[in-house]
Amino acid sequence: LAESVAQNLPAGDQWASLANQITAQAFYLRSRSDLAAPLYVKALADAQTEVDRKNALWGAFLAHADLDIESSMAFLTDLESDAAEDLNTRLRVTVARQTISLEQGSLAGLWATAQALIPLARHANDPLVRSNFLAQSAYLAAARSEYSAALDLSDEALRLSMVLQHDFATGCCLAYRAADKVGLRQLVSAASDVALLIQTTAHREDPYLQTQRALTEARLSIARRDLSSAQERL
Repeated sequence: LAESVAQNLPAGDQWASLANQITAQAFYLRSRSDLAAPLYVKALADAQTEVDRKNALWGAFLAHADLDIESSMAFLTDLESDAAEDLNTRLRVTVARQTISLEQGSLAGLWATAQALIPLARHANDPLVRSNFLAQSAYLAAARSEYSAALDLSDEALRLSMVLQHDFATGCCLAYRAADKVGLRQLVSAASDVALLIQTTAHREDPYLQTQRALTEARLSIARRDLSSAQERL
């Protein structure tokens, strides 16, 4: 529907950017970043408000990062220019740097930056930005084996995602929380989170969530000293 609206809006229409963003997001959540990327660029060109511009920039960064990390850098540079004066953008930039660092193979130094922003993040006025930042901060904490801190963050992000009824974010948070619980040897509770993840609509449709489920199930099997089962999961 949004795609049809976007295609039929006249050039310069005030709703053109938003319509293209909604269409792009639908493609992105279906793991079709190749289709989402040009639509986010179009949304950026059509943006008439700061909100539309920043949201389109963020979407363009994410979609291009999936395709070619180098092509996403220009969008990150533009986001960084807004970060000092806007908390939502500052949180997004932190997550963007984490995305790039993962691609480059090192998360060194990122946790200190994220940890300093966690108290401020709770004042961000965009709940989607807030939940995503908290979830990705949980990922960083878990990567450092700080599972108690990670569990607190993933649990908070999950509650936000469920209130927002954001199925993909809920699935991500369940996967992260389950991994944190494995680290804390809360294996029964971790298995319950995996079961909840499998029940989400996003899990049935999204390869990333399916991969996260398989990885978490493998971790569970290893924690139970069942290496043959872990190999089957992978």
